[in-house]
Amino acid sequence: MQIRKAMAGDAPGIARVHVDSWRTAYQGIISDTYLSSLSVQARQNMWEHAIGQLTADK
Repeated sequence: MQIRKAMAGDAPGIARVHVDSWRTAYQGIISDTYLSSLSVQARQNMWEHAIGQLTADK
């Protein structure tokens, strides 16, 4: 296994894992309404911004 810093092109995959893992891990703990409202696109935007901040800090 190789671990590396996230790159801009990783944001879509990270967003999908983020949303899917929340929906799985928090099922029955957090309301279904909230979990179903999670947006892969919104998370992708968030991750693109976060990754952009990391690369800008170099």
